[in-house]
Amino acid sequence: MLTRISTDYVVTNRAGVIENRHAVHAAIVDANGQALYAIGDPSRLTLARSAAKTAQALAVLEFGAFERFDLDGTDLALVCVLYSSEERHAPRTRRILSSIQYSESDLHYGGYLSTSHSVNRAWIKADFTPSPVHSNCSGKHAGILATTKALGAVIQSYHLPTSPIQERIKDTVDELCQLPKGGSR
Repeated sequence: MLTRISTDYVVTNRAGVIENRHAVHAAIVDANGQALYAIGDPSRLTLARSAAKTAQALAVLEFGAFERFDLDGTDLALVCVLYSSEERHAPRTRRILSSIQYSESDLHYGGYLSTSHSVNRAWIKADFTPSPVHSNCSGKHAGILATTKALGAVIQSYHLPTSPIQERIKDTVDELCQLPKGGSR
């Protein structure tokens, strides 16, 4: 029997003052996929975005790029996460790119503001313009480039939905979510 939870949001507070209110659409299911509890609209179409990074990293690992280019656990952590573009992340992304003999110019996006207000303030004070390695997902892109190179595929299209690595990432999401092939598209 499905129990609906009437509040469809969560709040965060600071010293008892509501700071943020976030809409929630979620379901808790049993081992058979039967919904037990629901908040908001549990069947609402939702884009996984950063929540899919571990599935993306799994696809990257499956093709052996980490072994081939001598990448390590710290590199894997960078491929798996969304970070706030702090300076400590950029050298690691550059290291991955260097190990596959690529550069920032091979990343298919430019630099953009950090998700961290303190990082942005520091950049403004220093008159700093972020480059592609300062993106909060540059590690993931570097990992996907490594895999694209390991596959011998065209790197200029690594970001396109039809590229071999993007197809494999979609298949991985389907497998992990027990969806039919093509179900996550």
